[in-house]
Amino acid sequence: MAQTQFDAQAAVQDAVDAWDHVAPIFIVPTNDEEFDRLREVITQLALRVTSENHPLANLLHVLGNLAYEYEQAHDPDA
Repeated sequence: MAQTQFDAQAAVQDAVDAWDHVAPIFIVPTNDEEFDRLREVITQLALRVTSENHPLANLLHVLGNLAYEYEQAHDPDA
């Protein structure tokens, strides 16, 4: 099966079209309230993402990294 070439322009347009639906869960925390919301989102995603091949696995990974960075900046002992 031939693999199609990645179309960055189309991918970005798809992201723009979907952003209103995705933005509420794509939280870059700047305070404890936002961090708590991010943790809730991560928990909900973790319940759905059952393997590394799941379509949302990369999103879970990115959000987990954001949570880790916030924790390290605000509570290095966490």
